[in-house]
Amino acid sequence: VAQVDKTAVDTYRYLNFNQLSQYTEKADRVIFPSVV
Repeated sequence: VAQVDKTAVDTYRYLNFNQLSQYTEKADRVIFPSVV
């Protein structure tokens, strides 16, 4: 358990990557082509 606790902060942060500003700022600029 102690070994898991050492990486708990990073693991939790990774699991919530969609809330990180580095991700959301880039994701907001993604343009999806429309398929005809």
